Amino acid sequence: MSNWEEWEGVEDWTKEDSEITIMPSLSELRILDCKLLKALPDFIFKTPLRTLDISTCRRLAEHYEEGNGEWAKISAKIPNIRISSGDPIEAIRVM
Repeated sequence: MSNWEEWEGVEDWTKEDSEITIMPSLSELRILDCKLLKALPDFIFKTPLRTLDISTCRRLAEHYEEGNGEWAKISAKIPNIRISSGDPIEAIRVM
């Protein structure tokens, strides 16, 4: 998965489909060693996700860095967040 750049699969959904919750029981998500992954798909923020752990994913870490506009998007929806770009001492927020 180290070459994964885009989380694809739900871009072509219509407005009617937006009432459907994808991954309705997702409470914890760990993404590890996806150095090229750019962003999380919007449907993730409609799940009951409580814990998000992103580790060794430099582009994701930069995209959701605390203080950026995208940080507000994830921190408002997900109570437990840990983001590390790969350096063991560089954790943005520890659960």
